[in-house]
Amino acid sequence: MLTVGAIVLIAVFFITSADSGALVMGMIATGGNPEPPRWVRTFFVLTTATLASALLIAGGLQALQTAAILIALPFSVVMLLMCWSTVLAFQRERRAYARAERAQFIERIGDHYGLEVEEPNERGVRFPWIGGKRT
Repeated sequence: MLTVGAIVLIAVFFITSADSGALVMGMIATGGNPEPPRWVRTFFVLTTATLASALLIAGGLQALQTAAILIALPFSVVMLLMCWSTVLAFQRERRAYARAERAQFIERIGDHYGLEVEEPNERGVRFPWIGGKRT
C-alpha cells in the first residue's frame, strides 16, 4: 500500500514539474504570453519527455544526470552575474537615496535648527545670529 502511494506521489510530482516547465518554456517561446496555446505547451512536454527517455535509454540515469549538469552550468554563470548586478543595483539605490535625503535635509536645515532667513547677503544667505551684519 505504501509503495503504491509513493509511486502515485512521485508521478504527481513529475507531472506537475513537467507541466510547470512546459508553461515557462511556452511563455518564453511566445514572447512572454502568460497563457501560451495548448499546442505549444504540448510540444514542450513531448520534447522534454522524448529527450529524457532517450537519455535514459542511451546511458541510464547517469547520462540524464550528466546532461542536466551540463545544461545547467551556463545558467549558473548567468545566475552569478545576476546576483552581482543585484548587489550593484542595491548599492546605487542606497547612494541615490542618501543623496536625496541630504538634499531634502539641506533644503530644510533652517527648520531643523529653528533659523529664519530675513535678508540675503552677497551670496544670497542671511545669518540672523550674527546680529544683522553682512558677512
